[in-house]
Amino acid sequence: MMKAWLSFPGDIRKLGVDLLNQQMWLFGCDVRRKQGNLLLEYGFERTRPPADVKGSSCYSMRLPNNDFLVLWGFGLYLESTCGQGLFLKRYEFSPRLMTRPKQAWNLEGLPQNKPPVCVQECEASRDLMRRACQWLAEYEAWALQTAGMAYRKMNLDGWSLKTVRQPKEIADKWNELANACAGLQIRQRNLKNN
Repeated sequence: MMKAWLSFPGDIRKLGVDLLNQQMWLFGCDVRRKQGNLLLEYGFERTRPPADVKGSSCYSMRLPNNDFLVLWGFGLYLESTCGQGLFLKRYEFSPRLMTRPKQAWNLEGLPQNKPPVCVQECEASRDLMRRACQWLAEYEAWALQTAGMAYRKMNLDGWSLKTVRQPKEIADKWNELANACAGLQIRQRNLKNN
């Protein structure tokens, strides 16, 4: 039996972890923006958790390419039109395969997820990671154009763990990461039956 996995160079994984963490902060800023919630303005639908549940609001939308995207404060989920779904958890940059969550407000509410373990799953994960990073670049370019440089600079000034210091560089870093994800190597090894 062959086991497969995506091979992440350390600098790519670190950039992914740090950039995703920063992006989740920026989404939080966009939700709390005085002039109105930028995620709603972008076209997301917000679903708040029930009053008796501690958790994060869920923002979801169908993207122009028909992918389906869900955002929470703890991560994001991207599903392709063929039904393959990828979860990226905040503070990690490790692909997890998952079915679309029905109603999740926290990590415990998510469907069971797993790392890719065969070549086909690794290929799908690599492609979904690339697409997620590309969408994040598109969103940041839109947010900068819509809310302005001063707004995004103010957001970054409030974040002590800056991965990207200049607002106009955020989309570039996401595109750089998308290109790096597209080039991730798939490693394999034969698992011997004992």
